Amino acid sequence: MLNSRPQPHSSPLPFPLPECHNRQSWLPLLLLLLLSATLGLSHACRVSEFSCKGSGNSGNICVPLDKYCDGRNDCQDGKDEPKHCSVCNRTYYGDIGRTYAIKVPTPQWNKLPFLCHLTFTASGHDQGDIVQ
Repeated sequence: MLNSRPQPHSSPLPFPLPECHNRQSWLPLLLLLLLSATLGLSHACRVSEFSCKGSGNSGNICVPLDKYCDGRNDCQDGKDEPKHCSVCNRTYYGDIGRTYAIKVPTPQWNKLPFLCHLTFTASGHDQGDIVQ
């Protein structure tokens, strides 16, 4: 016979949920979640940027996507200039009033055919409505 009632400790989540019998036991968890969300949002970069370690004690900085693999270290940890990086096969997201300076490398004759896919996306609002 099948039992349609859920088991007391069954959960679709891969971790057990805490058993709470009153509101006071949820309060510390709720405060921790709110604090985590607030701190995470205050240092979030735009969709047209990526986050990396800044110089000195400046913490994380937001670097425009076209600074990735441009030959200059913009990040203290070198995250924007990894070994064998390429400006090709990437998606660039728009910002109103922003232009990208992307240098596509000249292909070497012994490495033909050379394909370099660049995707530009303007998703509306402050990411722009059109790519020119």
